[in-house]
Amino acid sequence: MTTTVDVTLSSTLIDELTNNNTASSVYVVYYDNGGPTTGTWTTLLTDGTVVGGTAASISSTLSGESVPVTLPGSFASGKIYILAQSEANGANGPSLSSLITQQSDINAQTAAANHFGYDSVELNLTGTATDAGNLTSVVQYGLSLGMGVSYTSGASASVGYDITGTALETLLAHAGATLSTYSTGPLAGSLASAIPPATRWTGPAMSPPSARLPATSRFPASSMAARMPAAPTIMPVISITR
Repeated sequence: MTTTVDVTLSSTLIDELTNNNTASSVYVVYYDNGGPTTGTWTTLLTDGTVVGGTAASISSTLSGESVPVTLPGSFASGKIYILAQSEANGANGPSLSSLITQQSDINAQTAAANHFGYDSVELNLTGTATDAGNLTSVVQYGLSLGMGVSYTSGASASVGYDITGTALETLLAHAGATLSTYSTGPLAGSLASAIPPATRWTGPAMSPPSARLPATSRFPASSMAARMPAAPTIMPVISITR
């Protein structure tokens, strides 16, 4: 059975990336642990427009556009990355899909050199009670993500950051994280990456830097919609239908 992952970009992010700008892009690439090492790419936004997007509601006060990404039935576990590239008009560098040839190429150094920020989620989709999904902001934090699942029983579960993205950035800075901002394009000056400190944070407890959906039951044939707090302008949403 295939799994459809709907990635929704907020109208705020879309407006920032496309206002008098046609050089910025947003991509999704997934790596199936049993699939090709090159990953499978989908372009969400390019040339000033969302590719194949449909209107979607993120919250009562925020809308966006959703683009479906289909995971094959053979996808049992793996990682999905969202990459937002901020380029000034006239930039003619290589596309990220041609620049990144393996999962290890997605790192802070490559991101800084090519003006993109990224974050990821992990999924287990084996059709068993241990199926789960989690946000993976352990190596680095780049985007305010959230996801949730509505079970066929009527129950639901969700994960995300229980504070605003701006507040999380402040906590990460106090914890000793290395913060990097976009250096060019419409997102210049906005947070692109937060690299955790090498030593363990010993200050006041922080809201979880990563979260996990409980393995209450397998992902059902129902929608999985994100529930997110207020956050900075970089706000993608992961929705999953199976």
